[in-house]
Amino acid sequence: MSKVSYRRFVSMHASSKRTGIKVRFDAARMRVRLPALANMIAHADAHNVKIALASGPDSVAMKIEDDGRGFNVKRKLGVPRQFYGLRAMRELIELLGGAIHFVSRPARWRAECRGTTIEARLPLQNGEIV
Repeated sequence: MSKVSYRRFVSMHASSKRTGIKVRFDAARMRVRLPALANMIAHADAHNVKIALASGPDSVAMKIEDDGRGFNVKRKLGVPRQFYGLRAMRELIELLGGAIHFVSRPARWRAECRGTTIEARLPLQNGEIV
């Protein structure tokens, strides 16, 4: 029996409008970004993903977009003990006083794919400069 391996090639574009995002945000950004990318690779059949980081005077933000199949966000978040990744992302961001939004447009066929967008925003604390 021969072993067959498959590789998925995904085009990724990352941008940052401002550098110097605080270390306390690094873990939160990674704990949102990595499961989002893992889900995209495992389930979305996406060909492209964009990651954008931005900071302003009162917050830092991250936006992740793909062009994959999408999913029903309300249904996935409502199923107990499953889809832990989405809930874990939400709990982490909210624990830090931020907000996260999932927007996804489900599609059955590749030609219908409109993708998923995850936007997370974390507030800066008084005197914290990015």
